[in-house]
Amino acid sequence: MCSGDTSRVHTQGVYVVWLYLPQTIPISVGRLGTHQFPAGTYAYCGSAQRTLQSRLRRHAAKEKPLRWHIDYLSVHCDFLGHDSWVVSRAGECRLAGRLQQLPQAHLPLQGFGSSDCRCVSHLVFIDKQPLAAKERSELRTILSYDIGELQNG
Repeated sequence: MCSGDTSRVHTQGVYVVWLYLPQTIPISVGRLGTHQFPAGTYAYCGSAQRTLQSRLRRHAAKEKPLRWHIDYLSVHCDFLGHDSWVVSRAGECRLAGRLQQLPQAHLPLQGFGSSDCRCVSHLVFIDKQPLAAKERSELRTILSYDIGELQNG
């Protein structure tokens, strides 16, 4: 069910979770308040320093305590997959910035997933349709290039 680098199991790193919201709905996002989220594909980036696989399973789960901003959205979404990279937590903000630079990306809510950093958001709206595995793979290639620069730089 998950896309991304499945050739080895990582215990830490940064990731993008791909979600599809089937219909436009208002969602209460903790302290950020209630906002209208349009139907479509979303990409959320995060990091896990010890339990990457557990974190990804949590994002895919429909029933869970609502703790993080992404929890409030993901319980309404279909989980399309994930991509992950073995880099330090600092790569999370760089990944969020790169997602925002994608030509099709729009910021649905400032401050989403970025309460512990200076980023505008760690969530982007990508497309009205669910992205197919091929499209996610193409985006992964773009993102991997930047992550590779981070690893080598």
